[in-house]
Amino acid sequence: MRSVEDIISLLGGPDMAARRLSIGTEALRKWRQNGAIPSRHWSLILVLTGLGLGDLPGAANPTSGGAAPICGGNALQEIPMSDIPEGATAALVLADGSVFWGRGFGAHG
Repeated sequence: MRSVEDIISLLGGPDMAARRLSIGTEALRKWRQNGAIPSRHWSLILVLTGLGLGDLPGAANPTSGGAAPICGGNALQEIPMSDIPEGATAALVLADGSVFWGRGFGAHG
């Protein structure tokens, strides 16, 4: 499992991570403080970093009978920023590696 700091580094540092995930740097501070990343960000982080679900702090290890892996247990290739559609705030990642971009919605916690 990677640390929150490792994930932020893989995303290009705090400012770039905030931009790539469409969140504020205050959210990153809370991630660091809690030592975990909220699940609503996992799918996009997996796509952007090429990590597997088991690498994310706060995610169940998919091989231990916990949550089913979003990516079929396989890490995805990193997607360049230029390939992410403008305005996309969410990604649906299927087990076959297909990625569908859209806008996230729902209650804010």
